[in-house]
Amino acid sequence: MSKKIGFLYFMKTENKKSSKLSDVFGGIFALLMIFGIIGYELRKDYLINNYKKQVKGVIVSYDDSAIKKRLEYRYRVKGKLYFETVGVKRFTDSEKVECIGKPVIVNYSSIKPAYSHVHLLEYQDKKKTVHLMNSF
Repeated sequence: MSKKIGFLYFMKTENKKSSKLSDVFGGIFALLMIFGIIGYELRKDYLINNYKKQVKGVIVSYDDSAIKKRLEYRYRVKGKLYFETVGVKRFTDSEKVECIGKPVIVNYSSIKPAYSHVHLLEYQDKKKTVHLMNSF
């Protein structure tokens, strides 16, 4: 009987060690993900701010089907059309319709035109997306 108790005790301590080890690896993985996302966003913002070009764009659609509300806008660089989205606060029913086709100002990176920041002009106060280094 004492051998059984000794084995169970051994298994419990092994599970605790394994659990602590997986907690450490899980924490390290989470930190790497956070630093990776922040690094990606900083690189994007750096390229936009240091190689900034400006162009006019147009609001294409308002999407409120998900929890996060967003506007989709498009802009053209050297003949190529780019579509991006930006998080916004809830629009009124009339704003949802009126915003389509409204002009916006887009700052983009001349090195990588897909990277952009948008100024929504009359809807700027509804913008929720925050950049680490804003280009406006």
